[in-house]
Amino acid sequence: DLQQQLLEQGYLLLGHATTGEQAVIMAEQLHPSLVLMDIHLAGELDGINAAQIIRTRFQIPVVFLTAYAAEEVLARAKLSEPYGYILKPFSERELYTVIEMALFKHKTEMELRESALHNQTILDNMADGVVTIDPRGNIEGFNKAACEIFGYEVADVIGQNVTILMPENNRNVHINYLDKHNRTGHSRIIGKPQELEGQRKDGSIVPISLLVSKIERNGRVTFIGLIRDITQRRRDEEEINRLAFYDPLTGLPNR
Repeated sequence: DLQQQLLEQGYLLLGHATTGEQAVIMAEQLHPSLVLMDIHLAGELDGINAAQIIRTRFQIPVVFLTAYAAEEVLARAKLSEPYGYILKPFSERELYTVIEMALFKHKTEMELRESALHNQTILDNMADGVVTIDPRGNIEGFNKAACEIFGYEVADVIGQNVTILMPENNRNVHINYLDKHNRTGHSRIIGKPQELEGQRKDGSIVPISLLVSKIERNGRVTFIGLIRDITQRRRDEEEINRLAFYDPLTGLPNR
């Protein structure tokens, strides 16, 4: 009956599984746009466990069609992040609405994911380090150039406070400044290039240039820091200064 309803609504059916294990195998082989899953299935994998595997491993949306509405079952079902949950018996219109909403939601999520991947690819190919933080100073973004400057992997810093990138004697200054900015809106460094010191993962100090900007979207504030390692520039400046006052051959002062 369900298959007949789906065919009449214009959907193409790729297969029908009776166990959780079979559902996982078919999802991998057939790559459907959507899986309709009953919670209670034969086999060792029930519908919820199978849905979790299908969603995380193959990024295929799952809609539960079930007669079970117990609180503990609903709580378990939520863990698999389904795109819909419809109780039997249901009308053809209900089924169509849930399926279309699930397909639309999945399409939107995939577009957002592709957009985020595109943006991250751009960030990772920038020469400057890009670090984004929330109003509490916790790191939300860290591109490839920032990894090279500070010696951290992305997973090491996401969720950490940005003070881990600063020498210890500068950390309280930053915390106080951020706290004051959040309370009063006073800005002393946003939009103004400055040169200061950063601290690498190994504890060594690196001279950097920093430009901080602030964006607000849907009431949510994000700070973006553009960072450049100026170690070589400092060396070049020191060399130019040395050549201006000392003879390059003898090393003696020329003035």
